[in-house]
Amino acid sequence: MVYTSLVKNCFCYAIILVSSILIGCTPFKPAPHNDSAEANSKTRLDNNTVDCAHPETVEPANEAPASTWPTAVCPKAEEKKCPICPAAIAGNKALLGEYELVSIDPPGFEYLARIDTGATSTSIHAYDIKRFERDGDNWVRFKINNTQTKEEVALERKLVRRVRIKQVDAAGDSRLTVILTLKIGKLVKQVEVSLTDRSNMEFPVLIGRNYLLDTAVVDVSLRRIAR
Repeated sequence: MVYTSLVKNCFCYAIILVSSILIGCTPFKPAPHNDSAEANSKTRLDNNTVDCAHPETVEPANEAPASTWPTAVCPKAEEKKCPICPAAIAGNKALLGEYELVSIDPPGFEYLARIDTGATSTSIHAYDIKRFERDGDNWVRFKINNTQTKEEVALERKLVRRVRIKQVDAAGDSRLTVILTLKIGKLVKQVEVSLTDRSNMEFPVLIGRNYLLDTAVVDVSLRRIAR
């Protein structure tokens, strides 16, 4: 009986010893890392909150980097030209009054002429106006007279054209035009002149803009000042 009990005790001690050895030789395995828990923790962070475990700057969503932003361009201001002083424009031009003495050369007759900036062309009192042909060209023969001496002279000039002059109190009239040389003071200019009956007009010659252009300025408060 004693022998049997001793065998049983030895057998139990052997089992306990083997179990201890087996437990001591088994490698330690740490608990598995739960990635999903960490991911869920990050998703709870606000867009503007910095994670203390992983410090990094959180950029706003759907916003382009600063390097790709377009550069603002201001529109260029329009350059304004400086106004031209009227005195500078008139500096190299003759000054004429409301009416001036004008000489027709030839024949050298002198008339008192109205200076009219409202008239497009220049006109002169003429009569016995006749067209004729010379060497295949159209010419005009007409007469003018000296208002002081009553001397008259016939002139012949090549026809430039026929123009229609509009008038306020009439439907207008058709006139023949020629080139004449007119002199006012020191101004000498060849211009187109229309031939018409101005016997009922105060001035036998009307100076229009075609003579004044780039040549003279007019001061209607003055009279006969051209020298």
